[in-house]
Amino acid sequence: MKKLLLLLNSICVVASTAATVFACNNVKRIDIEVVPNGTNFIDVEPEMIKGYSNIQAVEVDFLGAELSSPHKIFSSVEYTTSNIKGSKFSKITFTAKNEIGFGYLRLKGSQESTTSPTSQKELVFLKKIFNVNVGKLDIKNTKVIADFNQNQETIESAIKNAIKTKTDGIDIIQDKDYVITGLDRTLSSSKIKVAAKKLSKVIKGEFAFELMKINLTTATDKVLGELPSDNDDQIIEAFLNQNPEFKGLPKTQLQIKSALTKTSGTVTIQIKGTHDRYHGEVVVTYTVAPPKTPNLDALNQKIAEARLIAQAGKSLVDWTALQNAISTAETDKSEDTAVVKTTDLQSAMTVFNNAATPNLNTLNTKLEQAKNIAQAGKSLVDWTALQNAISTAETDKSEDTAVVKTTDLQSAMTVFNNAATPNLNTLNTKLEQAKAIGQAGKSLVDWTALQNAISTAETDKSEDTAVVKTTDLQSAMNQQCCNPKLKRIRYQAWTSQKYCSSW
Repeated sequence: MKKLLLLLNSICVVASTAATVFACNNVKRIDIEVVPNGTNFIDVEPEMIKGYSNIQAVEVDFLGAELSSPHKIFSSVEYTTSNIKGSKFSKITFTAKNEIGFGYLRLKGSQESTTSPTSQKELVFLKKIFNVNVGKLDIKNTKVIADFNQNQETIESAIKNAIKTKTDGIDIIQDKDYVITGLDRTLSSSKIKVAAKKLSKVIKGEFAFELMKINLTTATDKVLGELPSDNDDQIIEAFLNQNPEFKGLPKTQLQIKSALTKTSGTVTIQIKGTHDRYHGEVVVTYTVAPPKTPNLDALNQKIAEARLIAQAGKSLVDWTALQNAISTAETDKSEDTAVVKTTDLQSAMTVFNNAATPNLNTLNTKLEQAKNIAQAGKSLVDWTALQNAISTAETDKSEDTAVVKTTDLQSAMTVFNNAATPNLNTLNTKLEQAKAIGQAGKSLVDWTALQNAISTAETDKSEDTAVVKTTDLQSAMNQQCCNPKLKRIRYQAWTSQKYCSSW
């Protein structure tokens, strides 16, 4: 065994990592890995096959000589080319048998002639040999990136995906090919260990990694909104409430870095001391809500209500008392004095609203009586005088002015009610006379004319229109009494009666 190793060392120095090129006289070697029954490929660079055609990929022994079938470790080896978007790509695809060991691949082809490019020549080997390690893939040094913000299932998936990068995508199964220790649903430990199982046909070895601490700068919501105060505890509690990803972090392990920036509504929250899961700091912004003043708010509302109250005829004494109460409530009002001031103002409002107005009530009654009076034929002058008196009584009426206004209105009502209507009285007498006249054989035309005259005299009769209406009615009456045709008929009847009597 020692002689074999010395022999190998005398030929070349083999690197232990994959895809490493090394020299062996004029032959270059590249290490590749594949698992038993696994398939892998090698990209062939254009420079590697420059000047060759009719290229083939074959399995060779360590020294580069082509192997016969019984000694091969690969079930298939194939060289292929493809064109992708005008570019030519070449690769060697190989599949290992269900064996463990080292296999070697090499390209061979015809050297192209500059004088006769199409001439066929004997195939010769290219200088590069690809060393393929057929066996379990070592998962040592596998890198996994995970933190405490992730759950167990997410971290397990990250571990599996990281291992698959070592196996060229060959599927592996947890608890069949590897085991994980230190990982549970509570993420109670920061150090996680992953070890391949001995019975795995794909991987070997082990690796460990630590869950990364969560940095406060990754907070989702750094705008805390309106806070009741800028107290440190209020700020920290609001930060934790709005960023549930830090639910495992007690607020006692957070602190405000500096209180100097509180006036601008910006502070830096940082970890107090050290924490096994969290680190760093975060800048947050907020505003402070104005202080709550429920008593003062109630007082302001009550003041607004009081200001909407109208005097509405109440006495000046009562009105002044209410205005003084409003002024007192306004003066030096504060949250501390608001309760008493609100009570006092409400009391003043109640007193004002309940204040008696006997004189104003009497005036209002008198106004109703005056408004019910009809003109009833009185002169326009008398009627206008009464309406003016009513309007004057209505204007600026109050408990203080009601007595005088009531007296004045009553006086105007009396004057109106006692106003003389001599012309109207004459018209009414004339109407009675006209209505007493019978048709007495008069013609229908004459009779209708008289009735129309009576109706016209009746319509809108008043002291102001009575003289004209009386004159017109008298004229109609005279016309009815002095009709010449009627006189002639009467004379003829009288004459005939006298003649017959003598006869």
